[in-house]
Amino acid sequence: MTAADQSVPEPPPQTPSWRTLALSGTAVLALCLALMAWIDVPLALYVHTYDQTAFARAFGKITNLGNSIIWYALALGAMAWALASARRNPSQQAQACLRQRLRAWSFLIVTLAASGLLINGLKLVVGRARPPALFKTGTANFYPLSDMTTSWSFPSGHSQSIWAAMTALAWIYPGLRIPCLVFAALVSASRVIVGAHFLSDIIAGAFLAVAVAVAIRHAFERSGISV
Repeated sequence: MTAADQSVPEPPPQTPSWRTLALSGTAVLALCLALMAWIDVPLALYVHTYDQTAFARAFGKITNLGNSIIWYALALGAMAWALASARRNPSQQAQACLRQRLRAWSFLIVTLAASGLLINGLKLVVGRARPPALFKTGTANFYPLSDMTTSWSFPSGHSQSIWAAMTALAWIYPGLRIPCLVFAALVSASRVIVGAHFLSDIIAGAFLAVAVAVAIRHAFERSGISV
């Protein structure tokens, strides 16, 4: 048997190193600080001029898809469907499929929950006022450790939710990777268009969601749990 005839198993997917994530995080932090200093406020004021247009109203519908409840419900519904399907078919193949589906949807739920906790903690610590405060007073201030949700702009929770969900789905269904990422970008951009967040808010939310998804996947695989 020649070397060409021997089957070589494909290597497992590579997970970005912690060094890569740290460097990426530093770059995103620098970008967010630059956006806060020079871009966020003028961009928010410019977009606000289109507030009453059909364009803004359309994105007002799209932005609701960033609600994490939708994606928790989807994951739990998919798990219930998988359990019901496996109950009707007790074969070993069906049971193996059930375990894979439960692992995949558990990955999505854990990613949503972990990144959501991180985002909410940062919102409280940073205490950035939302764009409506800018539209009313002309200033965008920070109120660290404020319990007012009007001061919970950074990072964006909707951006975190949609990027956490779509990143997980892109790994679960590799064939849908591009549509998932495009959809995540569209929903997170809607938060700026409807005047709910600044640009740096959605970028930070998206990065943290993806970083947490990478970390959770790495933890799953180290425990022998494939997604």
